[in-house]
Amino acid sequence: MRCAISRWLLESLLREAKAAHSREICGVLLGREGVIEEAVPVANAARDPERSFLLDPAAHLAASRTARHAGRAIVGHYHSHPSGREEPSYADAQAAQEQGLYWLIIAGGGARLLISRRGGEILGAFGGIEIELF
Repeated sequence: MRCAISRWLLESLLREAKAAHSREICGVLLGREGVIEEAVPVANAARDPERSFLLDPAAHLAASRTARHAGRAIVGHYHSHPSGREEPSYADAQAAQEQGLYWLIIAGGGARLLISRRGGEILGAFGGIEIELF
């Protein structure tokens, strides 16, 4: 399985994560099946943003409305692991309740794309997706 994302967009997210230093960044991904067209930053409302992320509910709702009015769809979200790896954590797996969403994890200057899938081969919650840059 593959998903396309522009090199410019992915590099922009990598820079955003690096600039945040020890804080996890997060946001929503807009596009359609097989293509991520845009990333919208959303405030991290987690109690401990150095170790976890929580999309601010009000900001997430606003991003959802904006996307819908523009005829776009939220196809997933992204977040960073500032002191970790591009691998999903057990907390990520527990949070992957909605099926079929892209999860872009940024860490160590790289990124990994997953799709939430009950019973998936990764922590029982995700399947791997190949990133196709354009």
